[in-house]
Amino acid sequence: MPVGPQPAYPFPERIEGLAPTLAISISGVPSTPYDAGTSLARTLGGGVLTVEGEQQPRCSRARTPA
Repeated sequence: MPVGPQPAYPFPERIEGLAPTLAISISGVPSTPYDAGTSLARTLGGGVLTVEGEQQPRCSRARTPA
């Protein structure tokens, strides 16, 4: 039977040398809890942008000009 991924606990409390990071957390999306976004921002030593909403965002890759 396949086994799902196992998170690495405990997560690191600080990551040295990381560039400034902004975590974006959406308040009403159950699959990505808001507290997880704020925890990520704290772990990375960055900020958090809170978006009030209930839809999972879609990610896209920016195109590089030829």
